[in-house]
Amino acid sequence: MLLTGGAVQDCVEIRVIDHGPGIPEEKIDDIFVPFQRLNDTGASGLGLGIPVAKGFVEEMGGRLEHEPTPTGGATFVLTLKAAKHQPVIPQE
Repeated sequence: MLLTGGAVQDCVEIRVIDHGPGIPEEKIDDIFVPFQRLNDTGASGLGLGIPVAKGFVEEMGGRLEHEPTPTGGATFVLTLKAAKHQPVIPQE
């Protein structure tokens, strides 16, 4: 797994890239639906992780999207608006 990030225009973009089996194109929309799993091959989970993460990101005005990884696997791209002002850190 590879995690990258950086500024893109007026946004912050974080990419989570893996080189696993990937997600079949016809199943991509399903991964964003609660309680949907691609298969039941013994992996634990309820099928909530990606839909919950997408909901949180969208509530903050961002996006969570899937892209195929060119060398195989999946890439998830999290995009949020960058802060316009530096945060104020209280002095002790």
